[in-house]
Amino acid sequence: MKKNNKLTVEQDYNFQLIGITTQENDYRLSWGINQQFNLKLLPAENHSIYNSSYNQHQLFSHYFYMDNNNLTQYHLIANKGDNCILIDELKNIDFFLIIKESTKKDFRIELAKKLKEINLPITTFDIDPVKLKSKEKLLI
Repeated sequence: MKKNNKLTVEQDYNFQLIGITTQENDYRLSWGINQQFNLKLLPAENHSIYNSSYNQHQLFSHYFYMDNNNLTQYHLIANKGDNCILIDELKNIDFFLIIKESTKKDFRIELAKKLKEINLPITTFDIDPVKLKSKEKLLI
């Protein structure tokens, strides 16, 4: 008798997510974040999502920094690309700051507060990625 096994893969949404609205462009925002938190967010390969409706890949600007001392990854991803939106249910958000592997449980709350102190006009939102319908688009 032949036995079939089915492989199921569950995605890990164990990251912290902050939504940012600002009139600033990506490089100016990343500079402000770098200054405030002593990070080194640098331009990385664009975040690419395949849109089957348009039969094309959509690109979103992406900045990345790896803090080797704390084993924490920082990703700054634009929510708006050329005539497209990454997370449709959050159209008012301009950027997402994704923090992976932080050891502090409420790190995103502290970070969101400090983001407001940057000398740029921004508003921040604490977002639970698990509650998003299109959360898989944020996986890097």
